[in-house]
Amino acid sequence: MNRIWLSAGMVALGAGLGCAQFEKMLTTPGAEAMTRAVYTRTGVEKDALFDDGNFPAAIELLNWEVIWRPKDYDAVTNLGWMYGNIERKDLELAVYIRFKEAYPEWAEAYYPEAEFYFKSRVYKPTLALLEHSLTLGNTAHPNSFRLLAHAYDRLGFYEESLQTWNRLLEIDPNDAAAKVNRDKVKAKISEG
Repeated sequence: MNRIWLSAGMVALGAGLGCAQFEKMLTTPGAEAMTRAVYTRTGVEKDALFDDGNFPAAIELLNWEVIWRPKDYDAVTNLGWMYGNIERKDLELAVYIRFKEAYPEWAEAYYPEAEFYFKSRVYKPTLALLEHSLTLGNTAHPNSFRLLAHAYDRLGFYEESLQTWNRLLEIDPNDAAAKVNRDKVKAKISEG
C-alpha cells in the first residue's frame, strides 16, 4: 500500500487547492505523465490484490480510485462489482445510487443501478431508471436500450419492448442481436 501514497498525496493536494485549480494543474505535461503513471500503477496493484484474493485491500483501493476519479464509470462499476462479489449487495447498490445522484444529467450514470435491479429480477425500478435516462438528451449506451427492452419483455409489456428494440435499431441498424430479439417480441405479440 505504501506504493500509492504519492497518489493519495496528489488527491489531498487537489482537495487543498480546490478542484478547478487542481484540474488546471493536471493539464501540464509533467502532471499528465504522473497521472498516467498513477493510473497505470493503481490498475496493476488492483489486479495483484484481486489475484491474491485480498479483496478488502482491493476494495479499499477501488474506493480511493472512485474518490480520485468520481466520474470514472469503470472504477465505479468495478467497486460495485467487488462489493457484490463479497455478497455485500447493500454496498453494491449504494455505490450505484451515489453515482447516479452525483451525475443526474448523465444518462450512463443510471445504468449500473438499473442493471443491479434487473439482475435481481426487480424489473419495475429498471424501467423507471432507464426510461428516465433515455429522456436526458445525451447519448445513452446501446445497452440501456437492450436492458430496457428485456425488462419490458419480462413484465409482459411486449409493445413497449418492441418499440425499444426499434429505437435501438434506428441508432444501429446492423445490430444483429437486436434484430433477433425484436423478432422474438414480434412473435410473442402475434401469438397474442
